[in-house]
Amino acid sequence: MKKEKILKISKGLGIFSPDDIAVMTGFDETEIIDILNKFLKDGVITKVSEFEYRYINKIPERRGIFKLIEKPQTKLILDKDMIFQQAAEYFLMNYVVQNCTPSTFNTYKSSIKSHLAPFFGKMHIKSITQQDIKNFIELKMTEKLTEKNIGNCITLLGTMFNKFIEWGVLSSSPYTGVMKAKREKRHNIRILKEPEIKYLLGKSKKDSIVLYRFISLALSTGLKRSEIFALKKEDIDLKNKRINVNKTLYRGKIVLLKVKTNIRQVNISEKLIPKLKQALKNKQENDFIFYDTRLSYYTQDKKLRAFFACIAKQMKFQKFTFDDLRHTYAYNALQQGMSIDYLHKQLGDYSIQATMDKYKGFVV
Repeated sequence: MKKEKILKISKGLGIFSPDDIAVMTGFDETEIIDILNKFLKDGVITKVSEFEYRYINKIPERRGIFKLIEKPQTKLILDKDMIFQQAAEYFLMNYVVQNCTPSTFNTYKSSIKSHLAPFFGKMHIKSITQQDIKNFIELKMTEKLTEKNIGNCITLLGTMFNKFIEWGVLSSSPYTGVMKAKREKRHNIRILKEPEIKYLLGKSKKDSIVLYRFISLALSTGLKRSEIFALKKEDIDLKNKRINVNKTLYRGKIVLLKVKTNIRQVNISEKLIPKLKQALKNKQENDFIFYDTRLSYYTQDKKLRAFFACIAKQMKFQKFTFDDLRHTYAYNALQQGMSIDYLHKQLGDYSIQATMDKYKGFVV
C-alpha cells in the first residue's frame, strides 16, 4: 500500500525529494528511501541530485494490444485498410504518447478498451459511418453510461478520425455532424449573464480585493484556476498586453506545463490592465500574484470553493464552479467574433475538437 502511494505521488510531482513524500504521507523517511531505491533498480525513477529524484515517464506493460511504450518509440506501419482495434493502437503509440500527458494516455486507453474497441473493434476504419456512431451512443445510453463518459468517447473518436485524415488514411470523418446525434451538452455549460457577472464581481470585491482581481482575470482570459495560482509577476507582459502561461500549481507545487497546447500566450484586454497593475504593485519579478505562500494550496483552494458555494446559494444555482467563468469567457469571445481556432489557442485545450465540442454552438 505504501509503495503504491509513493509511486502515485512520484508521478504527480515529477521531480521530488524524500522529504516531499514524507510531508504528504507521514511515512518514515528511511522507509521512503528504501522504497525509492527499489524504484531506482526497476528503472521507474532516476536520481537527479543527492536529495532529488525524477519519475520516468514510462507507460507500463499491458497484456494484449497495448505494448510497452516509451518515448521515443518505433512507429507502427500505417495500414490504410486497418481495422479499428489496430487504428486505436496506432493512434495511441504515434500521437497520444508524444503529445499528451500520461493521465490522458490512460484515460484514452481505458475508453478504447472498455467502450470503443468492443463495439468498433473489428470494423475497418474506412467503413465506420455516422450511423455506427449513433448506434454506439444508443447502446451506451441503454447501458446507462453517464452522459459525460459518452461525450468523452465520442470526442475521442473525433480526435482519432481527424488524425487519420491528417495521416492520409481517411478523406472525411464520420464524426462530422455527429453533434446532432449526441445528447445535448450545452445545458451543462453555464454562461453568466451581465447582471450575474456584475453581482459576482461586486460580491467578490466586497469580500476580498485579491479575490475580485482573481475572478476578473478568469472572466477576461479563460485561464484555469491552477494556472492563475501559478502566475508570477514575470509572466505578465503589460507592454505587449499578454500573459505567458507555462506552468500550473499542482498539489502545492509549481509544475512546468509539458503539453504544447497548454503552453501559450493569452491576450490581456484594455479593461483588465488597471486591475493587473494594482495586483502587481509592490511585487518582485519572482513573486506570485495571487498565491499566498504563507498558506497551503489546499487552504486557499478550499476558501475559493467555499466562496463559489456561497454564490451558488445566493444566485439560486444548483451548482456554480470556477469552470463557469471559463465558459463565460469563451462564449463572450465567440460572440465578439473570435474564431474557434483562436479560442482553442487562448484556452489551451488539448485539441481543437475538444473546444469545438463545448463551444461550436455559440459561434456567431
